[in-house]
Amino acid sequence: MNKMVKEIIERLIDDDMVIRMAAKYEFLGKGEAAVPVLLTILEEDQREVVRYWVYDVFGGLKTQAAKAIPILLKSLIEDDSERVRAVSAGALGEIVEKFEDIVPTFLIAKNKDKSDRVKRTIDMVLHKIAGKLGYGSIEELTKAFE
Repeated sequence: MNKMVKEIIERLIDDDMVIRMAAKYEFLGKGEAAVPVLLTILEEDQREVVRYWVYDVFGGLKTQAAKAIPILLKSLIEDDSERVRAVSAGALGEIVEKFEDIVPTFLIAKNKDKSDRVKRTIDMVLHKIAGKLGYGSIEELTKAFE
């Protein structure tokens, strides 16, 4: 593992919240240029805490992290960690501009996932999407995509 990447990972997952937040905001300050580094971090280290914080940074980058959408969608459906699935859903809600592209995956995840935490996060994002697309409720949105 690249020494610089290892140092960044260690700061991003440090027990000290101040160090973690400093690492997060350092990435946010780099904007879209941070995405390839974050994707490399995910390739190098698959620990749950690393996935969680990298996905959290993706969400903070908003549309600048569009290249991360496929990995976040996969994580929403497949990750073993409830916490990581929830942060994936939240990040997607911040990143995606064309919401129609993610609604089907969100509906699958909502029906499949057993975690209340993940379902609540999915519902929050679906509520936001419903409003942006002109639907009065999640139920109306769901019916439109069935």
